[in-house]
Amino acid sequence: RGESRTLYLGSKDSPVRLVLYEKGYEQGGDAPRNWVRLEVRVRPKRDHRAAVATWEPGHAFCAAWVPDALKCIGWDHLEKKAVGTVWKRSDTERARAALVKQYGAIMAQWASDVGSWEALGQAIGAAIVKPQMTENA
Repeated sequence: RGESRTLYLGSKDSPVRLVLYEKGYEQGGDAPRNWVRLEVRVRPKRDHRAAVATWEPGHAFCAAWVPDALKCIGWDHLEKKAVGTVWKRSDTERARAALVKQYGAIMAQWASDVGSWEALGQAIGAAIVKPQMTENA
């Protein structure tokens, strides 16, 4: 007793966490020291909760990155299942998407006016730099 360890793979806030317990040390007595328990904790994000709720218990070992981790111990027959780690655009990416959505047609016309998309980049750069230069003068 008192010698057992627990290995956690994945953040406690992640949708998936793999936990390995040394049960032999935990149980003490005549329990074999090499007795371990492997546990997968699946806490899906909102949009995936309903789908994950239909899984069989063994499907937890197919969640997200777990099959790749388990290949190290010879479990190479598992197929991955999505758990709900949702990619979100950064603030900058959202701002750029809004810019293109709102001003895309104007930018396309401007590119046509200056001859190419490459020339548009130079024209925009000049339009941004020019006012800054006059402010600093």
